[in-house]
Amino acid sequence: AFLAALMILNSLSFGQVKFRVKNLNADSLVALIHEKEGTEKIDALNLLSNVICRKNIDSSILLASQAIELSEKLEYQKGLADGYFNVGNGYFLLDSLQPTISNYLKALRIYEDLEPTEEYGNLCMLLGFINYVSGRFETEPDYGKRALQIYHSIGDSAGQSMVYLGTATVKELLQDSDSALYFIDQALLFIDPEKASNEGAIIYNEKGLTHYFRYMRSGDTADYKNAIHWFYKALELPDLYCGIKARVYINLGGTYLALNTKESVAKGLGYFQKIENLADTCFDAYDFKLIIANVKGWRDFNQGNFHQAIDRFNESLEIIEERLPHLSINAYREPVLAYNWKYHHKVYKQSSYWGLY
Repeated sequence: AFLAALMILNSLSFGQVKFRVKNLNADSLVALIHEKEGTEKIDALNLLSNVICRKNIDSSILLASQAIELSEKLEYQKGLADGYFNVGNGYFLLDSLQPTISNYLKALRIYEDLEPTEEYGNLCMLLGFINYVSGRFETEPDYGKRALQIYHSIGDSAGQSMVYLGTATVKELLQDSDSALYFIDQALLFIDPEKASNEGAIIYNEKGLTHYFRYMRSGDTADYKNAIHWFYKALELPDLYCGIKARVYINLGGTYLALNTKESVAKGLGYFQKIENLADTCFDAYDFKLIIANVKGWRDFNQGNFHQAIDRFNESLEIIEERLPHLSINAYREPVLAYNWKYHHKVYKQSSYWGLY
């Protein structure tokens, strides 16, 4: 039961995939739109669409649509591709998958005939992510490979790190731990964990999880110790975002529970309590309360504490029902996490009903 619960968390490391928004001044871009003509105006429209998309989705889609209209008149292919990509991003943030994919694929067909750009790489990463959450793991690496080539050609190290980590996640889901560890190490080559602590913590967390899964499959205590080592290494990084810290806490706690000694169980439950303490003040951490209730329910079940197990599974279902109406993609620090959580809520709902049965 612990393995099943923590296997779901593996995909949370895909939160390293960024919904990338440029950090530019919106007011200056508005002025630029009024000053410029032709393709420069189109570029400014697309830039502003990207900059404001998290805060004002409808306006972002409108600006991108204007860029598409002007690009068609001027036969400006780069502006057209960026416009379709930005419209797709707007629908991604609205959690409307069909128009997201439709616009992404329109952009893709145009980008394929143009010089590589960051937008083209970002598009391939998001298409890979969508295939990933849809369970099409064999298709995801194709987009990942394409994104890697693009990021490499334009010298985007952060993008290359994202691709390698995403590939590692898929390899682990396919139970190819050796390849997963290789791609994690490749991801580490492109960032400095001390300077990019949150990104570093996610990669260290992924490395810990990969060793955890190997331990659960083989029982090799060396992998158990490696898992613990990398989780602690993640927590040692400075200024971690609370949601990332909670993610490491639950994987560390679950690993201690998996050893199933009196001392390790006490340690594991202690890390679960740390998440409970974070949950009321951290939006991303709150959802881990659902996992804790579910894992504790299965633990009580395995120990024959059936009445307590029933209470835990019901608590898990209550959290799901309370949370789902408020599970807005744009509310999360990274929108890709919301897609993950929507899937996870369904899985844990199924698990809780199975436990009650």
